Amino acid sequence: MDISFTKTTEEVCAYFGVDENVGLSDEQVKRNTEKYGPN
Repeated sequence: MDISFTKTTEEVCAYFGVDENVGLSDEQVKRNTEKYGPN
C-alpha cells in the first residue's frame, strides 16, 4: 500500500482484509509470517 498514512482506517483495513473489531485470523497471521517473517 502506497502512502498509507493518507488513508482512512477503513481503507487500510479493507486493503489488508482485516476486521478492525476482530483483528487478523490465525490463518492470516500464519500466511503473513510466512510471507514477511516474524516482527
